[in-house]
Amino acid sequence: MGSMREGKPHGPGTLTTETGTINKGNFVEGVLHGESTVTQVDGSQFEGFCENGHPHGQGKLTQADGISIECHFENGIQHGQGKVIWPDG
Repeated sequence: MGSMREGKPHGPGTLTTETGTINKGNFVEGVLHGESTVTQVDGSQFEGFCENGHPHGQGKLTQADGISIECHFENGIQHGQGKVIWPDG
């Protein structure tokens, strides 16, 4: 982990949660904010911008089965149209 402020991650770093989720990016008062990578235990991964700990803006979600979705997120929810990329192209 990177720097701490008042007992919470603050600044660039990597945080692994008790459930095994790996959060990489910039933290503000303990939550991801900015360019981030979040990797779940099952291998699924989000790459993109987070705001207040949630995907927000353009991002790519790759599921454990290899299917990727590139789209816009708002407060952690897919918003609008996106592009699906299958593992075999």
